[in-house]
Amino acid sequence: MNDQSVQIKLVSGDEEGLPVYMNLKTKVLIFKDYFGFSPLASIIQDSLPEISWHILDEHRQIGGHPCQKAEGEFAGRLYEAWFATDIPVPFGPYKLWGLPGLILEAKTDDESVQFLFKGLELSDALADRVFVPSKGRDRFNSYEEFHRAEEAMYECEMREARAEGRMVRIIPAPWDCKIEIRE
Repeated sequence: MNDQSVQIKLVSGDEEGLPVYMNLKTKVLIFKDYFGFSPLASIIQDSLPEISWHILDEHRQIGGHPCQKAEGEFAGRLYEAWFATDIPVPFGPYKLWGLPGLILEAKTDDESVQFLFKGLELSDALADRVFVPSKGRDRFNSYEEFHRAEEAMYECEMREARAEGRMVRIIPAPWDCKIEIRE
C-alpha cells in the first residue's frame, strides 16, 4: 500500500461453486456471478444466449475423443471450440453451448479466456449433481439488470471516496481488478 495502489485477484466459489444451469426447453440460463467485492455471489436468471457457431473441417483427438473445431462469437469475444463428435450433447463449459457434441476445449482469440479438458467422469449419480443455483446474495432477472446494479454500486463507492477527499479509479481487467487510491 505504500504506493497507494492495490492489486486484487478474486478466487471465487462458495459451497455450491459457480454452477451454470441451462434449460433448453424454456431457453433459460441461471448462473452465479460476483457483485462488486462481496464474498457472496448473486444469482442471475437470463435467456439462453444464442451463439452462431461455424463448424470447420478441422479434427483432432482430445482425451481420446474425436473432436471437431468450431468458431463462434459470445459476449463480444470470438471463441474457438473443440467439440466431441462421439458425445452428442449440446453443452460445454461456462455458458458455451449449441454444438452437436460436448465442448471439451474452448478459448478466445486473444487467449484471455481458456477452458481446457482435464477428464470426463460418467456417473449414475449425475442427476444428483445437476441443480439450479440457489445460494446467493441477490437475485437479478437479467445480466443487464445485474450489470446496471453493479455500475451503480461502483459509482456510489467512488462518490463516497471523493467526498472523503480520496481519488479512486477502478480499472476492470479480465479476472482481476486494479484499484488506485490517491489521497
